Amino acid sequence: ATSLWQAQRRTPESSRFAPVDPEVTPDHIQMRLARDDIGFSPLRRAALAVVQVPTDFNMDSEAALLIAKFPGVELRMQKITGLGTDLCTPESFLPARKNIRDAAMALTPNDYCNVAGLACTSMSFTLGPEIVDAELQIAQPNAHTLDMARSQLKALRTMGCTNVGLVTPYIDLVHNNNVKMLESGGDVTVAASVNLGLVKSEWSSMVDQQTIIDAVQRTKAISKTPLDAVVIGCSALRVCVPGFITDLESTTGVNIVTSTQSFYWNCLRTGGVDDQIDGYGRLFSDF
Repeated sequence: ATSLWQAQRRTPESSRFAPVDPEVTPDHIQMRLARDDIGFSPLRRAALAVVQVPTDFNMDSEAALLIAKFPGVELRMQKITGLGTDLCTPESFLPARKNIRDAAMALTPNDYCNVAGLACTSMSFTLGPEIVDAELQIAQPNAHTLDMARSQLKALRTMGCTNVGLVTPYIDLVHNNNVKMLESGGDVTVAASVNLGLVKSEWSSMVDQQTIIDAVQRTKAISKTPLDAVVIGCSALRVCVPGFITDLESTTGVNIVTSTQSFYWNCLRTGGVDDQIDGYGRLFSDF
């Protein structure tokens, strides 16, 4: 299939302009710029189609701050509607399969983005990669597809982290499903974990950073073996902000992988953007 990127390179400049309409006779002074006086910005380096749950308040600002550090990368975001409930449970996510497709379909033109992803960790591992990819590919057929759960695992593997801790805001069932996802490949072991037991997704967005810092430190303290990394699961937690992850790595002495950080790292690297930046942990500065 021909993407918009390829089509724009072949489209003659003249086809971008409508002919002068002789029927339009304005009653003010109007000048139409000559075609040679109109410039167009270079084609983007990457364009990301991101679908997210409506109760994730923090990613709206966190993602914009992060992607702004990568010149030429465009971020397009759309909320998913039609969740079964406002609870962070499998019963809420399972009926929403088609809603992923509908949200991604709203990001038109549908051949514009070269990466499409589902930005909800628990929804990703509840539905599974086959369903997520199938729905995204229907809506964005030319995009590489991925999700937040797989991004956690890809980040750990890329960094060589095999013995890890996990912190989430989830109820016990969803938290343990996150553990199972991380251990599904047999190359990562969750040695210790802490969860908050929050029922609603919106409450996860309200957790303060000191609580998250304490949870990471407790995870490290209760582990019987040294940890290579601590994963902070759930994009709703406000942790992907400039300096926070790097400072937490310095304080704890372990690698920190968060849902939002690893998701956008995966989106960018998959989209061909390899810039390394500081302030978002070793994942972004070294890999």
